[in-house]
Amino acid sequence: MSHAAKAAFVTVDAISETSLFETEERAAGVLPALYVGKVCVAPNGSWPLPFWNGAEVDDTHMRRYKEMAKSDAGYQDYLDQFVMQESVPA
Repeated sequence: MSHAAKAAFVTVDAISETSLFETEERAAGVLPALYVGKVCVAPNGSWPLPFWNGAEVDDTHMRRYKEMAKSDAGYQDYLDQFVMQESVPA
């Protein structure tokens, strides 16, 4: 999708000097700089899902999400509690 946009807004857990081209697995997720308009550091931003930096999946939270998302009202409650807040409990 970033290829179709004028610029992409990218969130990262941290700024690092690590080369993502060191492995094929990481290189597949590289977005060329010409598509990046802004970068925002969002520590633990992949939560509750795992990420290559060592973050583990939060199984307890994922089970909670699965239960809440069974209904429109539950899903809206989930969004209100965990997505639309300025910060989330991670």
